[in-house]
Amino acid sequence: MKLRFILLTALLLPGAESLRAQSNGLDFLNIGPNTRSLSLGEAVTAFPMGGSSIYTNPANLALDTTSTLTADYTLWIADLYNSHIAVNLKQNNNQSLAFGLLNSRSDNFEARSVPGPSEGSFSVHYLSLSGGYAKAFNNISIGAAAHFIREEYFVNHASGYSFNAGVSSYWMNGRLRAGASLLSVGKMNKLNNQATDLPSNIRAGIVARLFRFLPPKNPTLPVWVTLYGDYISFLEHQPGAAANHFFNVGISFEVAELIEVRGGYKTGQTDRPLAMGIGLKTQALSFNYSLIPFETGFGTAHSIGIEYYF
Repeated sequence: MKLRFILLTALLLPGAESLRAQSNGLDFLNIGPNTRSLSLGEAVTAFPMGGSSIYTNPANLALDTTSTLTADYTLWIADLYNSHIAVNLKQNNNQSLAFGLLNSRSDNFEARSVPGPSEGSFSVHYLSLSGGYAKAFNNISIGAAAHFIREEYFVNHASGYSFNAGVSSYWMNGRLRAGASLLSVGKMNKLNNQATDLPSNIRAGIVARLFRFLPPKNPTLPVWVTLYGDYISFLEHQPGAAANHFFNVGISFEVAELIEVRGGYKTGQTDRPLAMGIGLKTQALSFNYSLIPFETGFGTAHSIGIEYYF
């Protein structure tokens, strides 16, 4: 139990070094909000992801072709779990209104002030309630989102707010996309004696649907290859970080517009450089699974998600 608490503290509390160059207070805001994002190394700044775009680039909300409802559950390491639900409501084809909830929690820590029997148990809990709006002008979209944030640790709790804003565009019938966003700019109240710093950062990314090929033994199953890339730069130096900026890259292989195999890689000093996943898409639903191994030896994170198009 003590080891789990130390590890969780390293993952989530201010000054953390275990995710080097990718960790600060409220790090759950930096973790990909949904399963699809995690499997692509979180290189999704230019990619529409339904209501989940509130957390990555709200401008992409208006570039979705339909309204969507997204729900995801991620079992992180150290018995930490993240849950996420978001809805994106398309308005007049060029506007979108979205709402989302992102929750990170770990339970059953034993409370002790002196050696001996436990005095009870407590949880570490982080929550973000969000709303966003985006409008498209032909092939260019702009958007913004606001977030209410709450953190709880033992008997201490604090709340605050943050804002995200972004711009996104596409060309060649959507085969090439580009986007940029400013994330997690805001303020937190004091947690005990000190306010937790928000992980404010700037992101810029591209998505390129490169080419299609036909397998020689089954030409009826065309495969599209898509490349994803993001550059991330934190506005303030991260404690213990060797660098304040890094790249995320991802790749996907979409088979007959039905099955998608994905992979991702994060550069810099991180304990989770690799990610992989798979998706199954029907006309109205998409089912996703992601796997993120940690190099620390503390295990592997798993995420499952579902998207409904309406």
